[in-house]
Amino acid sequence: MFWDASVRSVDRRLVYKRCFDVIVGALAVVATTPIVVVLAAISWVTYREWPFFTQRRLGRHGDPFTMVKIRTMPSSANPYALKHDLDASAIPPIMQLLRRLHLDELPQLWLVLRGRMSLVGPRPRMPDEFEPVSSIYDDARTRVPQGCTCLWQIGDHTGGLPSQAPEYDLWYLRHGGIRLDLWILFWTALVMIGLAEPKGLRDVPRPFQSRGWLRCRTEQAGSGDPGTVGSGPVEVVAGPPDPEVGTAPVSGEFGAEPDGLGGLAS
Repeated sequence: MFWDASVRSVDRRLVYKRCFDVIVGALAVVATTPIVVVLAAISWVTYREWPFFTQRRLGRHGDPFTMVKIRTMPSSANPYALKHDLDASAIPPIMQLLRRLHLDELPQLWLVLRGRMSLVGPRPRMPDEFEPVSSIYDDARTRVPQGCTCLWQIGDHTGGLPSQAPEYDLWYLRHGGIRLDLWILFWTALVMIGLAEPKGLRDVPRPFQSRGWLRCRTEQAGSGDPGTVGSGPVEVVAGPPDPEVGTAPVSGEFGAEPDGLGGLAS
């Protein structure tokens, strides 16, 4: 099977996304700063050390940057440990609650105003030595700004790493837009305060689905007929740039995608 992908109207649409990030992000920073101050005080009282935790992540185009969170575990813990590898008994209940509700990630809103992150987008992954991924998957997902929240964050497969459930990022790239960003932000807020359950990809309301950040087409190899990406390997073949929207091709190989998530984002 083949998948042709190219970035849509990078300049124009990402400018709109950046304007959205600045306006909504500024309001969010004003609204959450008192909460961050309180959480930082709780962290300092708990651990008696600097309440902000920093970690190297890879942003748009793979550029490294420093991501900030509220410290929810002692500095002696492995900063790149996965959730299931952490010793839960070493994390106080109040800190476990902050992690479960993702309140420790509120300082990332400051990075949105600085232009290092977006409100919504694929989660910035850890460096290669901690989170190796397929080069084509990484190339596709880093063509848009990396986000504070995403479909994976509010999805029902958040037990591991975003790269272990790539269908969430690929679906966002195919159907993303300002409308979908608004819905993801709204549902993230509901999940954080415990008023909503995580959603699967098929639960995303159709009115909020948009044209997508990537143009994606799947074909059955050798037949030329449109198909659906199944459980086998997918070879991504660069398609011609779209002169109307100024697209750029993506090429390489990528692994599996769940059945039923392929198709045409037009």
